[in-house]
Amino acid sequence: MKTFKNLNQVYKAAGQQVTAQSLLNNKMYLKNKGWSTIKLTDELREEIAQRCADIFGGWTTTKRQVFNHLMSNQTPQHWGLEKVLLSKYGNKKARFSYCAGQDQQYESNIIRTALK
Repeated sequence: MKTFKNLNQVYKAAGQQVTAQSLLNNKMYLKNKGWSTIKLTDELREEIAQRCADIFGGWTTTKRQVFNHLMSNQTPQHWGLEKVLLSKYGNKKARFSYCAGQDQQYESNIIRTALK
C-alpha cells in the first residue's frame, strides 16, 4: 500500500484523473498497477477536506461543518466530491478544482447541505 504525503506525489503517481472522493476513500488508479488501495497522511487528508470545504463555500460555520464531516467519515460518498478534480498547470503545485455544471451555485448549495 502506497502512502502519499502531498498532492504533487499523488499527481505524479496518478494513472488517470484523480477525484477528491477517490482519495478520501483511500483508492486511486496508479500508473501500471490499476486501482489500488492507498494511504494518506493525516496532514494530506486535512488539506483535501479543507480544500473541499473552501470550494463548496458558505459561511465559516458551514465550511467547518463540511470539513468535520469529511474528516469524521472514513469513506464519504457524494457525487459532488467526484467533481473535485486534481490538476496541475506548468511548474505550479497540484491543486483541486471544481468542475461545475450549468449552475455552480445551485450545485454547491446541494453539496454543502448533504455534507453538513
